[in-house]
Amino acid sequence: MKRIIYPVLFLTVVIFLVAGKGIVSAENIDPDNDDSQFAWGENVGWLNLEPDGDNGPGVVVTDSVLTGYMWGENVGWIKLNPENGGVVNDGLGNLSGYAWGENVGWINFSPAGGGVTINPATGVFSGFAWGENVGWINFAPAGRKIKTSWRVPVSVTVQTSPTGMNYTVDGILYTSPKTFQWTPGSSHTIATTSPQGSGTRYVFTNWSDGGAISHTVTASASPTTYTATFDSQYLLTTSVSPSGAGTISADPTSADGYYNSGTPVQLTATANAGYQYANWSGDLTGTINPQSLTMSAPRSVTANFNYTLTYIFDGFFSPVDNPPVVNTAKAGQTIPVKWRITDTNGIPTSDPASFMSLTSYRINCDNLSEELTSPVEESAAGSSGLQYSGDGYWQFNWKTPKTYAGQCRTMVLTLGDGSTHSANFKFK
Repeated sequence: MKRIIYPVLFLTVVIFLVAGKGIVSAENIDPDNDDSQFAWGENVGWLNLEPDGDNGPGVVVTDSVLTGYMWGENVGWIKLNPENGGVVNDGLGNLSGYAWGENVGWINFSPAGGGVTINPATGVFSGFAWGENVGWINFAPAGRKIKTSWRVPVSVTVQTSPTGMNYTVDGILYTSPKTFQWTPGSSHTIATTSPQGSGTRYVFTNWSDGGAISHTVTASASPTTYTATFDSQYLLTTSVSPSGAGTISADPTSADGYYNSGTPVQLTATANAGYQYANWSGDLTGTINPQSLTMSAPRSVTANFNYTLTYIFDGFFSPVDNPPVVNTAKAGQTIPVKWRITDTNGIPTSDPASFMSLTSYRINCDNLSEELTSPVEESAAGSSGLQYSGDGYWQFNWKTPKTYAGQCRTMVLTLGDGSTHSANFKFK
């Protein structure tokens, strides 16, 4: 058998080293790509803090140190974080310590009479470094600048007034004041909802920066506080007792019963038919109507009514005629007095308490019309008494004494609501 040998290709990975020092992380100089990357020294020429463009071995600014390399055509590489040295950032943009270059020696970033700083809000370099072998290096040469994307985070507080309201920052919910560390120039969304709460509720008024209830803010270079302000509102609950006995009206009105804190509200109780206003209870007391209260807290008010018994009297029915007719009857006759009553809703009344009494009193016969007379042709058997016939019809057997002979009398029916109804009689 013939052996087949396949060639093996070896992949050689070449790692490029910068000045023999190794690979560095991506730089953060010239974030706007406008050539904000050059320092200048009379004895070194231009020094590029972003050699080879983005992701090259340039300078990286962090909160504590500077790393990476500067490159000069005349002097080669200068390392910002060499062994036994290094450039330090105090977190506020004040630089100190030493960089190193094979052809320039040590470069001091905080020499007497000089020093390099980074504006914590803008990221722009300024000032001078010093090298014993090369002199001063200007980090803000005329017509040029060096800029980094590094910024000192700024304290931004978001809160509500009153405290305890819900709000969100970048979609996360908070209910108490919160201080954030934001990079100047970064964008964030602050928002809240309205209304919040029940009984006592809070209605959004404004953000302290004048923005909408949900809006985007840009972090500035200085500490900032954003406050969402709310107005307090309180719920007014009204009721009547017994149910359906009347109504309560409020001035001013409210679509949902809530009023701004401190609002005076006048309440008026109005009785429905069959009822009479009695008094207030709850957060109003007494009998004064209308009456006002101030909405300084949730309020509950009840208007109390008394039932006023009212019967609708349909009149007397045969054999008794209603005035002005004069009924003629025989003294000693038992007269069946019939009537019908309903309540104010037209419902027949069957309650025996609707009858109070049936009485009579003597009157002058000369005051009665002789022309309008009607004999009582029906008599009731048995003794006097009250009977209910259904559908609101009642009958009382009025047993008249014989002593009424020759008299004229007015019969009076008194009902349970206090009303009286009469019919006139002339007895033989």
